[in-house]
Amino acid sequence: MSDLSFRSLADLARACKTLRPDDDITRRNIAALLGIAAPLDVGPEAALQPAGRDRHIRVADQGRAEVKAWEEPLPTTPGPSLRNAPMPEGREIPAVLTPDPTAWHIPDWLDRVLPLAKPPAVPIPPPLPDSLFRPEWTRAILSGSLSRPGYGGLDLDILAREVARRQPLLRLPRLPVPTLVHGVQILVDRGERMLPFAVDQTQLVEQIRTVAGRESVEVLFFDGFPGHGAGVGSRRLWRPYPEDSAPRRGAVVAVLTDLGAGAPVLWSRSGGSAEWLELAQRLGRLGSPLVVFMPYRPELAPADLRRAMTLLHWDRRTGAGDVRRALGRARHLQEAAHP
Repeated sequence: MSDLSFRSLADLARACKTLRPDDDITRRNIAALLGIAAPLDVGPEAALQPAGRDRHIRVADQGRAEVKAWEEPLPTTPGPSLRNAPMPEGREIPAVLTPDPTAWHIPDWLDRVLPLAKPPAVPIPPPLPDSLFRPEWTRAILSGSLSRPGYGGLDLDILAREVARRQPLLRLPRLPVPTLVHGVQILVDRGERMLPFAVDQTQLVEQIRTVAGRESVEVLFFDGFPGHGAGVGSRRLWRPYPEDSAPRRGAVVAVLTDLGAGAPVLWSRSGGSAEWLELAQRLGRLGSPLVVFMPYRPELAPADLRRAMTLLHWDRRTGAGDVRRALGRARHLQEAAHP
């Protein structure tokens, strides 16, 4: 039996429960209106009714309906249709149970409808998130913020001047160039405050790996503050930082956190300004500058942290010029603090 048949039988049961017909003719006509049975021809029961009379339905006032037949002569002269006839007194709605043989007619266009395509065997991957930085600026921003001063080719100007002065060349002068040869250590904050930015953190880690080289990048995770524990895998295996997971000497440490600038979260383990300052000083003694990528504007961070480390806002409005200004400002503040 099809679903259509089940729905029709349910409609018939609901109609009989509501109308409560008291004779088989009415029940058969209700079934014919629903498309379950054919209209009942005039039989012996119909023959007993006087000619020229019609049956009507009386609907009760409380929302319950019952088949209450009363008879009145049919009009012999043309007049208004039954639909426009005045309603009898007592809120009795006249209606004639006339079967509609086309109620369940299957339309012809149904045979011409094509079936829906089957879903692909391999699910379609979700769309990639928008880039945190403008794509044409990403490499310049990351390489500029994570590189260290290195040595390139010979500085011919200094070399010619020293030779002209007949000075001994104890060391060949070389041009300073930024380099990523020392590598990058990334610390990713997985605390409650940074949960809304988990996708951004993953994207930023991949971009740093692309720029600096996957072999030169080390990724560790922490919750709120690295000093409470950092590492990979299960949090039970994390150890205090940087005692157990110190970066290579000269490697830049990139931290993906908010430095507590976000909204407070219950049970958050974010470190205070004094703890971050101590960490920046310890990394500085190891020769590893600290660069913090924040989801908020650096102006929201405490002033003492802005003097101790380089703060960058991961946003599409950040450009290479902002990176140069942030590095210069951090260098100037550090030199002023340690003349």
